[in-house]
Formats: sequence, C-alpha cells, structure tokens
Amino acid sequence: MKEKIKQRAIKYFLIFLAAMLVLTFVSRMVYTERMPRVSCMQIKDQSISHEFEYAGTVEALKSQPVFVPEGLRIIDSKVNQGDRVIKSQLIMKLDIEYLHRKAAMLEKEIAEQLESASAYSSEGSIPVFTEAGLRIAEVCVKAGDSVYAGQKLLRLDGEHLGRRIADLQNEINADISTRDGYYDSEDQRSAEAISNHIDEKQRELDRYTEIYNNGCNVYSSAGGVVAGVPVKAGDVTTDSAVALISSDPSVSCGLSEKQEMLEELRKLDEKKGCIYSPTDGVITAKNASIGEFTAANAVFIVSDISEGIVFRTNIEEKDLRYISVGDVFKLKFRNGKINAEGCEVKRITKTADGSGYTVELTLQSDKLEAGEVGYLKGTVLSEEKYSCVPLNAIHFVESDVRGEIFVAEETEGFFGKEYTAKKYSVTIREKNDADAGIEDLGLSPNSKVIVSSSKKLYDGQKIRI
Repeated sequence: MKEKIKQRAIKYFLIFLAAMLVLTFVSRMVYTERMPRVSCMQIKDQSISHEFEYAGTVEALKSQPVFVPEGLRIIDSKVNQGDRVIKSQLIMKLDIEYLHRKAAMLEKEIAEQLESASAYSSEGSIPVFTEAGLRIAEVCVKAGDSVYAGQKLLRLDGEHLGRRIADLQNEINADISTRDGYYDSEDQRSAEAISNHIDEKQRELDRYTEIYNNGCNVYSSAGGVVAGVPVKAGDVTTDSAVALISSDPSVSCGLSEKQEMLEELRKLDEKKGCIYSPTDGVITAKNASIGEFTAANAVFIVSDISEGIVFRTNIEEKDLRYISVGDVFKLKFRNGKINAEGCEVKRITKTADGSGYTVELTLQSDKLEAGEVGYLKGTVLSEEKYSCVPLNAIHFVESDVRGEIFVAEETEGFFGKEYTAKKYSVTIREKNDADAGIEDLGLSPNSKVIVSSSKKLYDGQKIRI
C-alpha cells in the first residue's frame, strides 16, 4: 500500500515538473516575442566612398549667337534645336508689317526727343547767360539747331524790361536823395554805405539798358549746335543758363540707343525681315517660336564643331572638393552607346548666379554633335579610413554631425545567449548616402550595430536578433 502511494507521489511530482518546464518555456517564448526584433551589421574600418553623377552638354569651341532687335514679332521659324545649317541659310522670318510700324513709332519718338532739352549731352557745351528776373517773350531756336556766333537765341519782353529799367532808375534816384541827406547831416558812414548800393544798382541798370538797346535779344556767344534750351516763352530768367551751345554735340545715351535700334530695324527692312545663319554649324539653342516676340537674349546659337568640342556640366558646391583641374573622367552618351575615355578637367568656374560651378572637360569624338546630353559619373574615396556604420543606424540629435547608435551586446543567460541594446553617442566625421564614418568608440570589429528595430529602443533594453 505504501509502495503504491509512493509511486503515485513520484508520478504527480514528475507531472508537476513537466508542467512547470512547459510553462517556463511558454513564458520565455511570450517574453521573447514581446522583445524588439532587430537586424544588425558589423562596424567596418574603411574609407568613405563618394559617388556623383551630373548631366551636361557637348558644346562647340566656336559658337555664334544670332541677335535680333527686341520686341519684333516672329511669323516663321525654319529650324529647330539640333538642326544642321549652312552659312546664309534662312532660319527665321519676322512680321514685316509689324516691323514697319515699330520703325515708324521709333522714328517719331526720336524726332520729338531731338527737340527736347534732354536730347543732347551737356558735357563740353558752352552755356549762354543773361540777366536774371527778365521775362522771355520768344525762344528762337530749339535743341539740334545749328547756330553761328552772334545769332539770336531769345527775345525778351521789351515792356517788362522797360518797366524794370524805370523802376531801377527810380530806386537809384531815391537812394541819391537819401545819400545827399546823410551828407547834409554829416553822417559820412551811412552816406558811404548807400553809395555802394547805388553803384551796384547802377551797374545792373547799365546791363539792362545794354540789353534794351540791343533790341531785347540774347545772342549766341559761339557757333555750333544747340545742345539744350531749358527755358520757354513766358518764363522768367534766373542765374542759370538759358541755352547750351556745343561745337561737337553728342546725343544722350537713351537717344543714341534709339537711333541705333532704328538703324537695325532699317537693315532688317532691307532684308524683308529675314534672319540668316551667320556660319555653318548646328543650332544648339533656340529661344523664340512662331507668334512670340524677340527678347534681349540671342534667338539662336549656331555652333561650329569643326574647331573642336568640349563637355560642360554644372556641379553643386558640396561636390567641388571631389573634382579638380587635371582629373580624368569617363563620359557616357546616348544611353551608354558612346563612351568617351580620358576626358580631362580643363577649368572650373563659378556659375553666373553663384549657385554652383561649371566644369569643362576635354572631349574628342567624331560621332557626337553640339548640344547632345551626356553624363559625368565619378567615385572618390576619402583620404582617411573611419569606423563605418550604416547611415540608417544613426539616430540624429540636434545636428547632422552628432547622433546616437545602439549596439547589441551579448551575454550568457539561463536559456543561452541574450542580447541587450547599448546606446552610444557618436560624432560623424564624413558620410555619403549610405554610410557614415564616426569617431572611434573602442568597439571591436565584431560589434553588432543595430540598423533596424521593430520597436523603439532605449538604453539597456533586452532585444532579439
């Protein structure tokens, strides 16, 4: 009886142990399943590889732009970008009727401006003055008129001048009476002071009288061309010049530009609005279409590849440190069907807008045309070697040069190997699109850097790989 009870107790105990063992494994499995699942990569000591690729174009060493006066209407375009042309070939036609209207309007503007005071440059001109305070009755010349020395320029109002002379004479007579009174009272100082005023007024009276006796006219002091008449009939003269006479007149800058524009329009009219290619070559740029108006920039650029070609591309400033004059690259064209080996960087210049740099490389090929698109692709290794980790393993904080990484640290547990996420702060010394070179943390090359996790990690957290 006792033996049976003992056997039954042992049986129940073994069942209990088995159940506990099963529950322990189940609990472990549940606990493990709740841990973040991570993937890892090892730290590598290597250089950082920088790859870059830029599109550019084949350009001729000799190119000639075709300019047309601004604001003319295009009614026909004979060529497109990439077309080959010969010298004197018709490439575009302008609206001749619109050109005529444009020229007529410009001619009218020039004629009106030539009569204005602003038409001619005043530099080197001889100013003509007259007495201030006199009313102008008539202006006898206009800007652009040729005059000789002694020619009448203005006629002053005789009645106004006569009244001015009479008023001035009365003032002088009154001052003389006052002066005599000072002498009678023996006030020598006051008498001398008013005598000075009388002398000044007498000189002014003499000048007015001279003008009146000359017919109230103002004459040119030199021969030449009237560069400007800043007064008009009805004005009252001031201390400023009433006319400017130039022996070698030059029109103002704005008027000169209009005259040059009119001359260009007349030449186009002689050609019936036709635009011809200035040389043999290929149309590498076209900046105007039918129905549009011409602008200040060239309507066409004709490139002649007979004197050689180059490859030009614009790069960003961040890639400038990877390219320098003298470097040699391989260029690809037409989806890799044409490869150009040994293309040397000849010059690097800043772009006009300052946003990047233009790189020019030598190019020799009898299969390529000006204007074709190609690609410059290069790979450069960093000068130093770093402890490299995948860029996506770094959690950036505050800036793009500082961050944190998690390393899976291995320990031995009851159920075997266990892993804990250990956080490290890192400083990035150099990086590309995939990897980052960090400062040495003293970790072994076999350290497992966590690159992805199913859950957010924190320092000291248990993980599973």
